[in-house]
Amino acid sequence: MCGTPSYMSPEIFQCKPYDTKSDIWSMGVVVYEMTTLEKPFDAMFMQQLIVQIVHGKLPPMPKDKYSKQLCSLLEKMLCKDPSTRPSADDILKNPLFITFKQNKTRKHKTKYYETQTGNTDAKIKYQFSTDEGLVIKLYKKHIARLNVDAIVNAANHRLANVGGVADVIAKAAGHKMAQECNHIITQQGQILDGYNVVTSAGNLPYQAVIHAVGPRWHEHKNKADCLKILKVTISNILDTARSKNFKCVAMPPISSGVCGVPKSMCAAMYLRGICEFSKQGQLGSMKEFHIIDIHDDILDMINDWHSKLKNNPRCLDVDAVLSGSDGVNILRNYRGKTDIHIYTKDILKIRGIDVIVVSEDSWVKGEGGLSRALLTAGCDKYRQEHRHLQPQSNNSTTGLSRTVVLVTSGGHKLPFKHVVHAVLRREKGDTEEVYQTTLWSTIDNVLSTVNTMKTTKDITVAIPMIGLGAKPSDEIMKKCCWTLKESITKFLEMWPSIHISEIHLVNNFDTTTRVLQQMFHNTKSSR
Repeated sequence: MCGTPSYMSPEIFQCKPYDTKSDIWSMGVVVYEMTTLEKPFDAMFMQQLIVQIVHGKLPPMPKDKYSKQLCSLLEKMLCKDPSTRPSADDILKNPLFITFKQNKTRKHKTKYYETQTGNTDAKIKYQFSTDEGLVIKLYKKHIARLNVDAIVNAANHRLANVGGVADVIAKAAGHKMAQECNHIITQQGQILDGYNVVTSAGNLPYQAVIHAVGPRWHEHKNKADCLKILKVTISNILDTARSKNFKCVAMPPISSGVCGVPKSMCAAMYLRGICEFSKQGQLGSMKEFHIIDIHDDILDMINDWHSKLKNNPRCLDVDAVLSGSDGVNILRNYRGKTDIHIYTKDILKIRGIDVIVVSEDSWVKGEGGLSRALLTAGCDKYRQEHRHLQPQSNNSTTGLSRTVVLVTSGGHKLPFKHVVHAVLRREKGDTEEVYQTTLWSTIDNVLSTVNTMKTTKDITVAIPMIGLGAKPSDEIMKKCCWTLKESITKFLEMWPSIHISEIHLVNNFDTTTRVLQQMFHNTKSSR
């Protein structure tokens, strides 16, 4: 047996003979993932993955987003019975593929950019204008399918174009753009943070690509310097666009991925850079600046910052963004490893977080307040994964043990990639000492699980004040806060390799937030 497990067909796991229908399954998984940005069958552990692939139901695709033809084709390709899957010839005869082949024979390039009032062929999520008239549009769209004059590439110093959006652009643009990038590096050397260079767009339907190099969070001890460079990166992009007489330019997120700058701070600096460019009063040819992504979170954050800017013109100051003066208390580089964010907010409204933690009872019934809210807000896929966590009554009389940690995806609707379910409930006869020890072990297991998740970048996690119960006394609340603080502190001290870049401690009540803030600051100042 060989291959990437999540792409392997059910019959391979069942040790049945391999044939071309197994490849059809694998291709179906790839197409499903390219379409929805999630694998149809996924799990943290191998045994869970095998059970899902062999016995699990295919999560339905949103039919309001995708054609019935595509949904039907994928259902056939991912059928458990290989004999009912279509052959390669059957797939190529599908009207979807016939249309694609016809379109590829067109030899002329379509003029993609339309005027400010034209149709961008994408649903604009947010739109606003600067005082000087520069129109900003925020929406979800693939970088290679835009109606603009030029696009921005989130490049590295060597214009290597590997990973993330740079890789997508490079593959779509082809050899010509790669040659130009190599020539620039040969002639000029590496591109410094904040600067950009321009090449042709190769096979892409744009006039040019602006390759901009954003800063990396971990390379700056003074985080204010990092944000200032990011701000300048954005204004320099707009300067270049104006100098090339472009009217409309689109930019994907810069510095928010492997570069590690917190997404909320990226969003603030994008807006700050735009405003500073616009206030120069020299827009020239520039009419529109589009910020696009395939996810919602950073687009929502930019819009949130724009709303704050209306009431507080100083909210985009670098010091204000760093200090979290909007109510977020941040301990930078806590224990030399991780940023701790402590604030009061509805945890379902936060954005830019990879993992959320929720407490469950031993039967994973989803009866806690946050657990119910997640089930209500989530999609069918999430609810199905949650049901699969529940122990079978005929196999257990007590349910799952306390401190057990389970993982599901966030499905299609929740703004988190993963949900970590921690089994934690007070039991009759517990002394407070026993319960706090259980809470400590649970939090340690949560952090260990998150830290070992396989991702291409450092991960962010939001943890509510689990273990408090419905109406805790002040004494119990303070003990739980102390346990949470101590377990996080010891975890960061003991683990040599930490992949968690941010821990967000999100509370329902200001009282809990103030106690946590005080405890963390006391610990930091005593070291």
